[in-house]
Amino acid sequence: MTSGIRGARGGTESEVHEDVEETFGNFVTFEGITIPRQWTITYTQSGGQVPIQRWDVSVKKMAHNLLIDPADFVINQFSKK
Repeated sequence: MTSGIRGARGGTESEVHEDVEETFGNFVTFEGITIPRQWTITYTQSGGQVPIQRWDVSVKKMAHNLLIDPADFVINQFSKK
């Protein structure tokens, strides 16, 4: 994704570009499906004061068709104990 923003700074126009880059790696085949175990998201903005931000996501464990307890989705804001 790349977007351009024009804005006035000190009476002059400047152009700012925002970039989001996603990269995938360390692919494995799990139950017949090839999926990445590493996902990196990098955000940059040129022409501004925002530094590069980076998020790294790694899959440590995979499981398929596990039973999920419906109680795990219940939110009790005002539980009485």
